[in-house]
Amino acid sequence: MLRATLVLYFLFNFGYVFTRGQYNPRLFWILAFSLVFLSILFFAKKAKVFFANLDINSLVLFIFIFNALLYVLLYGGIYFQPGFPKTALEYFLPLVIVLSFIFTIDTPNFRKRVFPLSFALLVCIALVSRFLLILASSAPRIDTFDLFKLGPKYLIEGKNPYSQSYPQLYRGVTADYYSYSPLTLYLFLPADILFNDPRYTYLVSDLVVVFLLYKILSKAKNLSSRAKYLLPLLFLYHPSESIILEQSWMDPLIFMMLVLFVYFERCSKELKKFSFIPLAFFLGMRHTMLIISPVFFLFKKIARKTVFLSLGAIFLAFLPFALWNFGDFWDDLVKFYVTYPVRHDSITLNSFIFFTFGKDLPKTLMNILGLLPLALVLIKRPDNWHKLLLAIALLLFALSFFNKLAFVNHYFFISLLILFASIIGLVDEKSSFAE
Repeated sequence: MLRATLVLYFLFNFGYVFTRGQYNPRLFWILAFSLVFLSILFFAKKAKVFFANLDINSLVLFIFIFNALLYVLLYGGIYFQPGFPKTALEYFLPLVIVLSFIFTIDTPNFRKRVFPLSFALLVCIALVSRFLLILASSAPRIDTFDLFKLGPKYLIEGKNPYSQSYPQLYRGVTADYYSYSPLTLYLFLPADILFNDPRYTYLVSDLVVVFLLYKILSKAKNLSSRAKYLLPLLFLYHPSESIILEQSWMDPLIFMMLVLFVYFERCSKELKKFSFIPLAFFLGMRHTMLIISPVFFLFKKIARKTVFLSLGAIFLAFLPFALWNFGDFWDDLVKFYVTYPVRHDSITLNSFIFFTFGKDLPKTLMNILGLLPLALVLIKRPDNWHKLLLAIALLLFALSFFNKLAFVNHYFFISLLILFASIIGLVDEKSSFAE
Protein backbone atom coordinates (compact mmCIF):
# COMPACT_ATOMS: atom_id res chain seq x y z
CA MET A 1 0.00 0.00 0.00
CA LEU A 2 2.75 2.46 0.88
CA ARG A 3 4.47 1.94 -2.49
CA ALA A 4 1.22 2.74 -4.24
CA THR A 5 0.85 5.84 -2.06
CA LEU A 6 4.31 7.05 -3.07
CA VAL A 7 3.48 6.45 -6.74
CA LEU A 8 0.32 8.48 -6.24
CA TYR A 9 2.33 11.31 -4.66
CA PHE A 10 4.63 11.37 -7.68
CA LEU A 11 1.78 11.27 -10.19
CA PHE A 12 -0.41 13.76 -8.36
CA ASN A 13 2.22 16.51 -8.49
CA PHE A 14 2.17 16.44 -12.29
CA GLY A 15 -1.43 17.64 -12.15
CA TYR A 16 -0.68 21.17 -10.97
CA VAL A 17 3.00 22.11 -10.39
CA PHE A 18 3.77 23.21 -13.95
CA THR A 19 0.92 25.74 -14.16
CA ARG A 20 0.92 26.69 -10.46
CA GLY A 21 -2.64 25.45 -10.18
CA GLN A 22 -4.01 27.29 -13.23
CA TYR A 23 -6.54 25.39 -15.31
CA ASN A 24 -5.28 23.17 -18.09
CA PRO A 25 -7.45 20.40 -19.62
CA ARG A 26 -4.60 17.87 -19.68
CA LEU A 27 -3.74 18.54 -16.05
CA PHE A 28 -7.42 18.21 -15.16
CA TRP A 29 -7.36 14.58 -16.30
CA ILE A 30 -4.22 13.85 -14.27
CA LEU A 31 -5.95 15.18 -11.16
CA ALA A 32 -9.16 13.31 -11.98
CA PHE A 33 -7.19 10.06 -12.32
CA SER A 34 -5.34 10.84 -9.08
CA LEU A 35 -8.65 11.25 -7.26
CA VAL A 36 -9.77 7.83 -8.46
CA PHE A 37 -6.38 6.36 -7.52
CA LEU A 38 -6.59 7.85 -4.02
CA SER A 39 -10.13 6.52 -3.59
CA ILE A 40 -8.93 3.03 -4.51
CA LEU A 41 -6.07 3.23 -2.02
CA PHE A 42 -8.46 4.14 0.78
CA PHE A 43 -11.41 1.87 0.01
CA ALA A 44 -9.80 -1.18 -1.66
CA LYS A 45 -7.86 -3.64 0.47
CA LYS A 46 -5.86 -5.18 -2.40
CA ALA A 47 -4.58 -1.99 -4.06
CA LYS A 48 -1.05 -2.82 -2.96
CA VAL A 49 -0.70 -5.70 -5.42
CA PHE A 50 -0.18 -3.28 -8.32
CA PHE A 51 3.12 -2.01 -6.91
CA ALA A 52 4.15 -4.78 -4.51
CA ASN A 53 7.34 -5.58 -6.44
CA LEU A 54 8.73 -2.04 -6.45
CA ASP A 55 11.90 -1.56 -4.41
CA ILE A 56 11.05 1.10 -1.85
CA ASN A 57 14.57 2.55 -1.65
CA SER A 58 14.89 2.93 -5.42
CA LEU A 59 11.41 4.45 -5.62
CA VAL A 60 12.16 7.03 -2.93
CA LEU A 61 15.50 7.90 -4.56
CA PHE A 62 13.91 8.33 -8.00
CA ILE A 63 11.12 10.56 -6.69
CA PHE A 64 13.51 12.68 -4.66
CA ILE A 65 15.92 13.31 -7.54
CA PHE A 66 13.00 14.18 -9.81
CA ASN A 67 11.55 16.49 -7.14
CA ALA A 68 14.92 18.16 -6.65
CA LEU A 69 15.25 18.83 -10.38
CA LEU A 70 11.77 20.35 -10.53
CA TYR A 71 12.48 22.32 -7.37
CA VAL A 72 15.48 23.98 -9.00
CA LEU A 73 13.84 24.46 -12.41
CA LEU A 74 10.59 25.91 -11.07
CA TYR A 75 12.03 27.90 -8.18
CA GLY A 76 11.05 31.52 -8.24
CA GLY A 77 8.28 33.98 -7.56
CA ILE A 78 5.94 36.23 -9.46
CA TYR A 79 7.16 39.36 -7.72
CA PHE A 80 10.93 38.85 -7.70
CA GLN A 81 12.97 42.06 -7.71
CA PRO A 82 16.44 42.39 -9.30
CA GLY A 83 19.26 42.33 -6.80
CA PHE A 84 21.62 40.15 -4.80
CA PRO A 85 19.02 37.70 -3.39
CA LYS A 86 17.68 36.82 -6.84
CA THR A 87 21.19 36.48 -8.29
CA ALA A 88 22.36 34.42 -5.32
CA LEU A 89 19.50 31.96 -5.84
CA GLU A 90 20.53 31.40 -9.45
CA TYR A 91 24.02 30.29 -8.39
CA PHE A 92 23.03 28.67 -5.10
CA LEU A 93 20.23 26.31 -6.16
CA PRO A 94 22.29 24.04 -8.48
CA LEU A 95 23.99 22.70 -5.34
CA VAL A 96 20.73 20.88 -4.66
CA ILE A 97 21.16 18.74 -7.78
CA VAL A 98 24.78 17.90 -6.94
CA LEU A 99 23.95 16.82 -3.40
CA SER A 100 20.88 14.88 -4.56
CA PHE A 101 22.93 12.58 -6.76
CA ILE A 102 25.24 11.76 -3.85
CA PHE A 103 22.45 9.56 -2.50
CA THR A 104 22.77 7.30 -5.56
CA ILE A 105 26.08 6.00 -4.14
CA ASP A 106 24.88 3.47 -1.60
CA THR A 107 27.96 2.06 0.13
CA PRO A 108 28.53 1.47 3.87
CA ASN A 109 30.94 4.41 4.07
CA PHE A 110 28.52 6.76 2.33
CA ARG A 111 25.60 5.61 4.46
CA LYS A 112 27.54 6.23 7.66
CA ARG A 113 29.47 9.44 6.86
CA VAL A 114 28.34 11.11 3.66
CA PHE A 115 24.54 10.69 3.87
CA PRO A 116 24.18 12.55 7.21
CA LEU A 117 26.39 15.40 5.96
CA SER A 118 24.50 15.65 2.66
CA PHE A 119 21.20 15.63 4.55
CA ALA A 120 22.37 18.47 6.84
CA LEU A 121 23.63 20.50 3.87
CA LEU A 122 20.38 20.03 1.98
CA VAL A 123 18.37 21.18 5.01
CA CYS A 124 20.58 24.28 5.26
CA ILE A 125 20.26 24.98 1.52
CA ALA A 126 16.48 24.68 1.73
CA LEU A 127 16.32 27.19 4.58
CA VAL A 128 18.76 29.61 2.94
CA SER A 129 16.86 29.47 -0.37
CA ARG A 130 13.65 30.28 1.49
CA PHE A 131 15.34 33.22 3.20
CA LEU A 132 16.67 34.52 -0.13
CA LEU A 133 13.24 34.17 -1.71
CA ILE A 134 11.68 36.32 1.01
CA LEU A 135 14.33 38.98 0.38
CA ALA A 136 13.95 38.76 -3.40
CA SER A 137 10.16 39.09 -3.19
CA SER A 138 9.77 41.38 -0.20
CA ALA A 139 6.35 42.81 -1.10
CA PRO A 140 4.18 40.35 -3.05
CA ARG A 141 0.93 41.88 -4.26
CA ILE A 142 -1.49 39.36 -2.79
CA ASP A 143 -4.06 39.83 -0.06
CA THR A 144 -2.82 36.83 1.93
CA PHE A 145 0.51 38.56 2.57
CA ASP A 146 -1.11 41.83 3.60
CA LEU A 147 -3.66 40.14 5.86
CA PHE A 148 -1.08 38.06 7.72
CA LYS A 149 1.23 41.06 7.95
CA LEU A 150 -1.27 43.64 9.17
CA GLY A 151 -3.95 41.59 10.98
CA PRO A 152 -1.77 40.67 13.98
CA LYS A 153 -0.48 44.26 14.19
CA TYR A 154 -4.03 45.60 14.37
CA LEU A 155 -4.67 43.18 17.21
CA ILE A 156 -1.63 44.44 19.13
CA GLU A 157 -2.88 47.99 18.64
CA GLY A 158 -6.21 47.05 20.20
CA LYS A 159 -8.08 47.10 16.90
CA ASN A 160 -10.36 44.34 15.68
CA PRO A 161 -8.67 42.78 12.59
CA TYR A 162 -12.11 41.75 11.29
CA SER A 163 -13.27 45.37 11.25
CA GLN A 164 -10.24 46.97 9.57
CA SER A 165 -9.41 47.87 5.99
CA TYR A 166 -6.38 46.49 4.18
CA PRO A 167 -4.41 47.62 1.09
CA GLN A 168 -6.51 47.69 -2.07
CA LEU A 169 -5.05 45.19 -4.55
CA TYR A 170 -7.84 43.97 -6.79
CA ARG A 171 -10.06 46.11 -8.98
CA GLY A 172 -13.64 46.15 -7.78
CA VAL A 173 -12.85 44.38 -4.48
CA THR A 174 -13.06 46.36 -1.24
CA ALA A 175 -10.30 45.08 1.06
CA ASP A 176 -12.25 45.29 4.31
CA TYR A 177 -11.99 41.63 5.28
CA TYR A 178 -9.74 39.36 7.35
CA SER A 179 -10.90 36.04 5.95
CA TYR A 180 -8.79 33.82 8.17
CA SER A 181 -9.19 32.18 11.55
CA PRO A 182 -8.25 34.05 14.76
CA LEU A 183 -5.64 31.33 15.33
CA THR A 184 -3.57 32.77 12.47
CA LEU A 185 -3.30 36.09 14.31
CA TYR A 186 -1.35 34.47 17.14
CA LEU A 187 0.89 32.36 14.92
CA PHE A 188 2.05 35.15 12.63
CA LEU A 189 2.40 37.78 15.34
CA PRO A 190 6.05 37.00 16.35
CA ALA A 191 7.35 37.17 12.75
CA ASP A 192 5.43 40.39 12.11
CA ILE A 193 6.89 42.04 15.19
CA LEU A 194 10.46 40.81 14.67
CA PHE A 195 10.80 40.92 10.87
CA ASN A 196 7.75 42.79 9.55
CA ASP A 197 7.06 39.77 7.33
CA PRO A 198 4.78 36.83 8.27
CA ARG A 199 6.63 34.41 5.98
CA TYR A 200 9.52 33.98 8.40
CA THR A 201 7.08 31.82 10.36
CA TYR A 202 7.39 29.22 7.60
CA LEU A 203 11.16 28.94 8.02
CA VAL A 204 10.56 27.77 11.57
CA SER A 205 7.63 25.51 10.71
CA ASP A 206 9.50 23.81 7.83
CA LEU A 207 12.46 23.11 10.11
CA VAL A 208 10.14 21.63 12.72
CA VAL A 209 8.47 19.39 10.14
CA VAL A 210 11.69 17.99 8.67
CA PHE A 211 13.00 17.30 12.18
CA LEU A 212 9.80 15.53 13.26
CA LEU A 213 9.56 13.49 10.06
CA TYR A 214 13.11 12.29 10.59
CA LYS A 215 12.30 11.45 14.23
CA ILE A 216 9.21 9.50 13.17
CA LEU A 217 11.16 7.60 10.51
CA SER A 218 13.87 6.78 13.05
CA LYS A 219 11.32 4.56 14.77
CA ALA A 220 11.46 2.19 11.80
CA LYS A 221 14.31 -0.15 12.72
CA ASN A 222 14.65 -1.93 9.37
CA LEU A 223 14.34 1.13 7.15
CA SER A 224 17.39 2.07 5.10
CA SER A 225 19.26 5.19 6.13
CA ARG A 226 18.83 6.60 2.63
CA ALA A 227 15.03 6.52 2.91
CA LYS A 228 15.19 8.07 6.39
CA TYR A 229 17.01 11.06 4.95
CA LEU A 230 15.24 11.39 1.62
CA LEU A 231 11.62 11.19 2.76
CA PRO A 232 11.86 14.31 5.00
CA LEU A 233 13.75 16.05 2.18
CA LEU A 234 10.83 15.34 -0.16
CA PHE A 235 8.86 17.73 2.01
CA LEU A 236 11.54 20.43 1.97
CA TYR A 237 12.08 20.16 -1.78
CA HIS A 238 8.52 20.14 -3.01
CA PRO A 239 8.41 21.62 -6.55
CA SER A 240 5.72 24.18 -5.57
CA GLU A 241 7.37 25.33 -2.36
CA SER A 242 8.65 28.65 -3.71
CA ILE A 243 5.31 29.93 -4.99
CA ILE A 244 3.60 28.82 -1.77
CA LEU A 245 6.13 30.73 0.31
CA GLU A 246 6.11 33.85 -1.82
CA GLN A 247 2.33 34.09 -1.77
CA SER A 248 2.26 33.53 2.02
CA TRP A 249 -0.23 30.66 1.82
CA MET A 250 -0.42 29.02 5.23
CA ASP A 251 -0.62 25.38 4.11
CA PRO A 252 2.91 24.47 5.33
CA LEU A 253 1.95 25.77 8.77
CA ILE A 254 -1.25 23.72 8.84
CA PHE A 255 0.76 20.68 7.78
CA MET A 256 3.20 21.26 10.64
CA MET A 257 0.28 21.13 13.07
CA LEU A 258 -0.81 17.76 11.70
CA VAL A 259 2.72 16.36 11.96
CA LEU A 260 2.95 17.66 15.53
CA PHE A 261 -0.38 16.06 16.37
CA VAL A 262 0.63 12.67 14.97
CA TYR A 263 4.01 12.87 16.69
CA PHE A 264 2.42 13.73 20.06
CA GLU A 265 -0.08 10.89 19.70
CA ARG A 266 2.30 8.19 18.50
CA CYS A 267 5.79 8.99 19.72
CA SER A 268 5.59 10.61 23.15
CA LYS A 269 3.60 9.53 26.19
CA GLU A 270 4.49 12.81 27.91
CA LEU A 271 3.27 14.99 25.03
CA LYS A 272 0.20 12.94 24.16
CA LYS A 273 -1.95 14.74 26.72
CA PHE A 274 -1.25 18.00 24.86
CA SER A 275 -2.05 16.63 21.40
CA PHE A 276 -5.37 18.49 21.36
CA ILE A 277 -3.44 21.76 20.90
CA PRO A 278 -1.89 21.01 17.46
CA LEU A 279 -5.16 19.29 16.46
CA ALA A 280 -7.02 22.51 17.30
CA PHE A 281 -4.66 24.50 15.09
CA PHE A 282 -4.89 21.92 12.31
CA LEU A 283 -8.69 22.02 12.23
CA GLY A 284 -9.09 25.67 13.15
CA MET A 285 -6.44 27.59 11.20
CA ARG A 286 -8.45 27.14 8.00
CA HIS A 287 -11.83 27.04 9.65
CA THR A 288 -13.51 25.42 6.63
CA MET A 289 -11.59 22.26 7.57
CA LEU A 290 -13.81 21.81 10.62
CA ILE A 291 -16.10 19.89 8.29
CA ILE A 292 -13.72 16.89 8.44
CA SER A 293 -13.61 16.79 12.27
CA PRO A 294 -16.07 13.83 12.46
CA VAL A 295 -13.35 11.60 10.98
CA PHE A 296 -11.20 12.22 14.07
CA PHE A 297 -14.11 11.37 16.36
CA LEU A 298 -14.57 7.99 14.69
CA PHE A 299 -10.89 7.06 14.61
CA LYS A 300 -10.43 4.65 17.51
CA LYS A 301 -6.74 5.40 18.08
CA ILE A 302 -7.57 9.01 19.06
CA ALA A 303 -9.35 9.58 22.37
CA ARG A 304 -12.63 11.41 21.92
CA LYS A 305 -11.61 13.66 24.80
CA THR A 306 -8.73 14.91 22.62
CA VAL A 307 -11.10 15.90 19.81
CA PHE A 308 -13.54 17.55 22.22
CA LEU A 309 -10.71 19.55 23.80
CA SER A 310 -9.47 20.68 20.40
CA LEU A 311 -12.93 21.86 19.35
CA GLY A 312 -13.30 23.60 22.70
CA ALA A 313 -9.98 25.38 22.17
CA ILE A 314 -11.13 26.53 18.72
CA PHE A 315 -14.39 27.82 20.21
CA LEU A 316 -12.52 29.78 22.89
CA ALA A 317 -10.18 31.27 20.25
CA PHE A 318 -13.11 32.37 18.09
CA LEU A 319 -15.40 33.61 20.87
CA PRO A 320 -13.71 36.95 21.75
CA PHE A 321 -13.78 38.11 18.12
CA ALA A 322 -17.39 36.99 17.66
CA LEU A 323 -18.34 39.02 20.74
CA TRP A 324 -16.18 41.97 19.66
CA ASN A 325 -18.16 42.53 16.46
CA PHE A 326 -20.27 39.58 15.39
CA GLY A 327 -21.38 41.18 12.12
CA ASP A 328 -17.85 41.75 10.83
CA PHE A 329 -16.71 38.38 12.14
CA TRP A 330 -19.56 36.59 10.33
CA ASP A 331 -19.03 38.52 7.12
CA ASP A 332 -15.29 37.76 7.01
CA LEU A 333 -15.34 34.09 8.02
CA VAL A 334 -18.64 32.85 6.58
CA LYS A 335 -20.25 35.25 4.12
CA PHE A 336 -16.92 35.91 2.37
CA TYR A 337 -16.58 32.24 1.36
CA VAL A 338 -20.27 31.74 0.52
CA THR A 339 -20.35 34.73 -1.83
CA TYR A 340 -16.88 34.24 -3.32
CA PRO A 341 -17.24 33.92 -7.11
CA VAL A 342 -16.53 30.79 -9.13
CA ARG A 343 -12.97 30.74 -10.47
CA HIS A 344 -12.71 29.19 -13.91
CA ASP A 345 -8.93 29.61 -13.92
CA SER A 346 -8.52 26.95 -11.24
CA ILE A 347 -8.33 23.20 -11.84
CA THR A 348 -11.75 21.89 -10.83
CA LEU A 349 -14.50 19.77 -12.32
CA ASN A 350 -16.58 22.92 -12.69
CA SER A 351 -13.86 24.59 -14.79
CA PHE A 352 -13.78 21.55 -17.06
CA ILE A 353 -17.57 21.64 -17.46
CA PHE A 354 -17.50 25.38 -18.11
CA PHE A 355 -14.82 25.25 -20.81
CA THR A 356 -16.40 22.17 -22.41
CA PHE A 357 -20.10 23.06 -22.29
CA GLY A 358 -20.11 26.77 -21.44
CA LYS A 359 -22.05 26.35 -18.19
CA ASP A 360 -21.28 26.05 -14.49
CA LEU A 361 -22.32 23.10 -12.38
CA PRO A 362 -25.22 23.82 -10.01
CA LYS A 363 -23.86 24.78 -6.58
CA THR A 364 -26.02 22.10 -4.97
CA LEU A 365 -24.37 19.44 -7.13
CA MET A 366 -20.91 20.81 -6.25
CA ASN A 367 -21.75 20.49 -2.56
CA ILE A 368 -23.11 16.95 -2.94
CA LEU A 369 -20.07 15.76 -4.88
CA GLY A 370 -17.70 17.42 -2.41
CA LEU A 371 -19.38 15.97 0.67
CA LEU A 372 -20.19 12.48 -0.66
CA PRO A 373 -16.68 11.13 0.17
CA LEU A 374 -17.16 12.33 3.76
CA ALA A 375 -20.27 10.15 4.10
CA LEU A 376 -18.43 7.19 2.57
CA VAL A 377 -15.39 7.67 4.83
CA LEU A 378 -17.62 7.83 7.91
CA ILE A 379 -19.16 4.50 6.86
CA LYS A 380 -15.77 2.87 6.19
CA ARG A 381 -13.85 4.22 9.13
CA PRO A 382 -10.04 4.31 8.88
CA ASP A 383 -8.53 1.68 11.17
CA ASN A 384 -4.88 2.83 11.20
CA TRP A 385 -2.92 6.07 10.91
CA HIS A 386 -2.00 5.48 7.29
CA LYS A 387 -5.68 5.14 6.39
CA LEU A 388 -6.58 8.19 8.48
CA LEU A 389 -4.16 10.38 6.54
CA LEU A 390 -5.42 8.97 3.25
CA ALA A 391 -8.96 9.74 4.38
CA ILE A 392 -8.06 13.36 5.18
CA ALA A 393 -6.32 13.71 1.80
CA LEU A 394 -9.32 12.20 0.01
CA LEU A 395 -11.82 14.48 1.75
CA LEU A 396 -9.84 17.65 1.10
CA PHE A 397 -9.16 16.55 -2.49
CA ALA A 398 -12.88 16.08 -3.13
CA LEU A 399 -13.81 19.34 -1.41
CA SER A 400 -11.32 21.18 -3.64
CA PHE A 401 -11.81 19.34 -6.93
CA PHE A 402 -15.62 19.57 -6.85
CA ASN A 403 -15.71 23.10 -5.46
CA LYS A 404 -15.79 26.49 -7.19
CA LEU A 405 -12.04 27.02 -6.85
CA ALA A 406 -8.85 25.09 -6.12
CA PHE A 407 -5.39 26.48 -6.75
CA VAL A 408 -1.81 25.37 -6.22
CA ASN A 409 -1.92 25.80 -2.43
CA HIS A 410 -4.88 23.43 -2.09
CA TYR A 411 -3.23 20.71 -4.16
CA PHE A 412 0.16 21.35 -2.54
CA PHE A 413 -1.38 20.59 0.85
CA ILE A 414 -3.06 17.43 -0.42
CA SER A 415 0.25 16.21 -1.85
CA LEU A 416 1.89 16.72 1.57
CA LEU A 417 -0.87 14.64 3.16
CA ILE A 418 -0.24 11.84 0.65
CA LEU A 419 3.51 12.02 1.37
CA PHE A 420 2.88 11.91 5.12
CA ALA A 421 0.59 8.91 4.67
CA SER A 422 3.44 7.19 2.82
CA ILE A 423 5.85 7.91 5.66
CA ILE A 424 3.48 6.65 8.35
CA GLY A 425 2.70 3.55 6.31
CA LEU A 426 6.40 2.86 5.87
CA VAL A 427 7.08 3.28 9.58
CA ASP A 428 4.23 0.91 10.46
CA GLU A 429 5.55 -1.66 8.01
CA LYS A 430 9.14 -1.47 9.26
CA SER A 431 8.52 -1.25 13.00
CA SER A 432 6.22 -2.30 15.79
CA PHE A 433 4.84 1.01 16.99
CA ALA A 434 3.25 1.07 20.38
CA GLU A 435 -0.07 2.76 19.74
